[in-house]
Amino acid sequence: QNPVPQMMNGHSDSVDLELPRFFFALPIASRLIDNDAPKHKAGLKGIERILLVDDDAKAIETIRQMLEPLGYRVTSAHGSMEALCVFRNDPNAFDIVLTDLAMPIMTGLFLASELIKVRPDIPVIILTGYISASSAREAKSIGISTVLTKPFSQVRLALAIRNAVDSVREH
Repeated sequence: QNPVPQMMNGHSDSVDLELPRFFFALPIASRLIDNDAPKHKAGLKGIERILLVDDDAKAIETIRQMLEPLGYRVTSAHGSMEALCVFRNDPNAFDIVLTDLAMPIMTGLFLASELIKVRPDIPVIILTGYISASSAREAKSIGISTVLTKPFSQVRLALAIRNAVDSVREH
């Protein structure tokens, strides 16, 4: 039984309460895959071979589901050490690398610097929920093409890939 009406006996009919408000911004999975934007998709399709690096299997699967319908060929590596081995084994097997920033053992920035030592023309996109100003400066100094903050839509991701790959081809 609700005790509030009993406590209100003999008092006014209303109570003013001031409660703190909290707002949370959570990504909605259906919005990450932009199925309602067919006009954009023609220019976003690609045939590039992507090395996708993340220590989170769910993140890899979500990004793969964004890219494969657009024609991209995705090879995933579960963590930076696996990615470095795969890349060193055949550096020309990939047109671009997408890597998470925060991973155990080796950060995405350190991984990117190692990949660029092997193949200086490889475009690298860092995917992250947050990047500090110092990490952003470091990314720029080692030649990172783009830093893309999460969550991102299929369109934003595909545009970033297209821009990074096309800018390498132009040089």
